[in-house]
Amino acid sequence: MTKRTTRRVTRPSLFKYALVVAKKTYLQEVQEQQDQRVLDLIAQGHPSVANVVPAHEEHTASLATVERELAALGVSHTTVHRELMEKELATGKYDLVITVGGDGTTLDASHYVADDIPIFGVNSAPTSSHGHWCVGNKTNFSSELLKVITGKRKPLKVMRLLLLLDGKPIPQRVLNEVLIAHAVIGATSRYLVRINGKSEEHKSDGLFFGAPGGSTGWMRSYGAKLLPIKSQRIQYLTRGLIVPPGKSYRLTKGLLPSATVITVLSEMPDGKLYVDGQHTQYPFPRGSELTISRSPQDLHLFADATVNQRYEAPVGKRPSAPPRKQRGRRAARTPDAHDRWVGGIATK
Repeated sequence: MTKRTTRRVTRPSLFKYALVVAKKTYLQEVQEQQDQRVLDLIAQGHPSVANVVPAHEEHTASLATVERELAALGVSHTTVHRELMEKELATGKYDLVITVGGDGTTLDASHYVADDIPIFGVNSAPTSSHGHWCVGNKTNFSSELLKVITGKRKPLKVMRLLLLLDGKPIPQRVLNEVLIAHAVIGATSRYLVRINGKSEEHKSDGLFFGAPGGSTGWMRSYGAKLLPIKSQRIQYLTRGLIVPPGKSYRLTKGLLPSATVITVLSEMPDGKLYVDGQHTQYPFPRGSELTISRSPQDLHLFADATVNQRYEAPVGKRPSAPPRKQRGRRAARTPDAHDRWVGGIATK
């Protein structure tokens, strides 16, 4: 899908030409693939696909709103599906990217957008999509767009990671995280990690390296420390580390200065790199080396500076005092979210 719209400018705008990147809904994908099994489930009203049609309709209505409001405010735009985004960006004619979908759509766009083009994320189906990276939706898009094009809302500079695989740069800049793991979920991930002159050989379920944005996503499920979106730290942590009796490890998790350069050597016959989720993967066979560092190009993203702090509330109720049996003596302490993890050591 490629749709171009141009209209006379009706009010001053900081942006001349926007690229609207729209996701394909699951219903569209199923129809294109002629997946008869899923189509039959939808026709039957099966509970496993109950949200497919409503989510499609909600997305379609949101996309129509985005295109209508852009035209009304005199912003010329081209609309494409995600698979055509990289080709369109290569033309160099766009000064604004608007993603219409969810976090996955915004992540995809963030991989290829340089630091001279800001991204404005629109959550097109809030009833089924989280939209962490999205400040817009169908309801508020008109007012948010007006703030953007008049300069009342400024983009934030958000740190990304640069990956070099065997000395060659991977084109996608990492906004959330990269996971180093075996291609088979049940197999052991084996690698040698080097950080700040120290090296360790691990056997685990995988190793994460994340930018500040990743502290609220996949890594958070494994105990990552919550970082402000404007943080300048690289975070790493292992998942499912195998620790034999009498053995200890130091390079298991930590926060590193953004100038740190990390290398990981694969010891897996069928290793994989997962860049910001499962869609972007690279083979990481035995002997391959991955270098992780801060990207010289930050992402310019329209977002609230406190967006990550929404996760600060504890999942469950935390006790206000230690259990009765611990009162009167010093209890063993477990590092919490207020700790600073550096090189695998918790410090205040």
